[in-house]
Amino acid sequence: MEVLNLLHKSQIMLVEKGNNCESTAWRMDSVKGIRNDDNFYAKYMAGAYGAVPQL
Repeated sequence: MEVLNLLHKSQIMLVEKGNNCESTAWRMDSVKGIRNDDNFYAKYMAGAYGAVPQL
């Protein structure tokens, strides 16, 4: 997951599975308020982007 900091936000797809077992995907650059110099890995691990990591 540390590779997130090596990519541009337009290269990252986030996926989340809902309660009905259907997955929803969106590009990180479609999320408002994300800056190019953000630590994508740290914010992803904190759940800031809506796609919750499962370790």
